[in-house]
Amino acid sequence: MSIGKKAIQGRLEWLLKTVGIGYNIINERVQKDTAEQREQEDKYRKERAERVRKIREERERREQEEAEQEEAEGKTAELDQGEKSIMGNPVQSFGDIIPEVRKQLVIMTYTKRSGMRRLNTTLLNTQ
Repeated sequence: MSIGKKAIQGRLEWLLKTVGIGYNIINERVQKDTAEQREQEDKYRKERAERVRKIREERERREQEEAEQEEAEGKTAELDQGEKSIMGNPVQSFGDIIPEVRKQLVIMTYTKRSGMRRLNTTLLNTQ
């Protein structure tokens, strides 16, 4: 054997003996460090799950409040019959839709004059 190989082999034997002698101490340290790391990861997972739970609860609460507010404001009221007929079937011929649109326009032009309500029939005459 050459001198370089003997030196390397001697150093390797020293390293193995040192590890063998201190194995119990090293093993305990590895076990302890591993346990601490698991605890930290578990703690992080629990904290994250709690944050996600709180965010979901807040979102659900906000959605509930918005739904109640919309209901209170009447935004969820049903459409009247005229709007249902126009929007009910998205594939209608223009000939079917135009009279309904004219009716809606006439209703929208219903104005208040001199304390009496008067129906503006100018659109009806253009049919």
